[in-house]
Amino acid sequence: MKNLLIFLINTGSADSITNEDCYKFITTFLSDKNVVKMNIFTSFLLKNIILKKKAPSMREHYEMYCKDGINPYHLYFDNLTTALNSESIECLQDRYSEIKFIHVNSYSKPYCHDLSNDKIKALFKDDKELDTLVMPLYPQYCGNTVMASFYVLKKSLDALNIFIDEKSLITSYFKNPIFINYYKDKLKPYVDDGYHIVFSYHSMLLSYIKKGDIYEKECLENTKLFVESLNLKEQDYTHCYQSAFGPYKWLTPLLNAVINDLKQKGVKKVAIIAPSFSLDCSESLYEIDIEARELFLHDNKDALFAYIPCLNDNALHKELIYTEVIKKLK
Repeated sequence: MKNLLIFLINTGSADSITNEDCYKFITTFLSDKNVVKMNIFTSFLLKNIILKKKAPSMREHYEMYCKDGINPYHLYFDNLTTALNSESIECLQDRYSEIKFIHVNSYSKPYCHDLSNDKIKALFKDDKELDTLVMPLYPQYCGNTVMASFYVLKKSLDALNIFIDEKSLITSYFKNPIFINYYKDKLKPYVDDGYHIVFSYHSMLLSYIKKGDIYEKECLENTKLFVESLNLKEQDYTHCYQSAFGPYKWLTPLLNAVINDLKQKGVKKVAIIAPSFSLDCSESLYEIDIEARELFLHDNKDALFAYIPCLNDNALHKELIYTEVIKKLK
């Protein structure tokens, strides 16, 4: 029998809470032509002026939610992978001698380019023929995340003579009942208590959507599934986007504008989820749980705000990934 290696891949987060690492992370990420296509002038402006100014504020944001210098994103990813490797997938035991998960980030530690044949061989007891799967941890498909991360990983694996292609990809798992039910169960008490529910997704450049990227379509479909599962009426929820930056046109409405609008309408209770993230990171832990919270509560007497965490290292996240692997291999 063969061995099976499953690569879990995500964008990443700064290696440490320093200006240097914040700058390194954001410039490496935005320098990938599969993430953002820029001309030479825009690229120079971004790297040498805009992002150098942004790095210190990024560090300050990290400091606000990272306890004892530990970034929760990295901790969740480590814990999730350990949990996945702690059990076997019983229904695949007659097909594979061993099944192992390894997690890598496209633009931060552990880097794809740090992979080595020795590292991979060390995961297994025996040196058997290897099958591979790749699961980018983005619930909805987007070329700028799923495929950008895939190509970073592929380039590193090509150098090790390990072959992967798009048939190896597990993508777009937002319809998985475990995913829907996790948030349904978390949101139900807030729905019952009259909270307005906000579904906040990472925004995307409109230029990519107009070229046929299905990300917006999948986000809207995802919200529809949540709404149906919770039996929400139109006035009970808002679908929006976040994390837009720079002089570009993005998917809207944006979260902060939505928060201000809800305040003006007299809404006093808001609960937010960030379903385009599998692991809590700066976009959720700072932009939502700190920035949006402060915006909603400021000058809003008796207001209540709740952020519901991502799946992170919850046991259900492990079960979701197992089910997606099994489905892919059927």
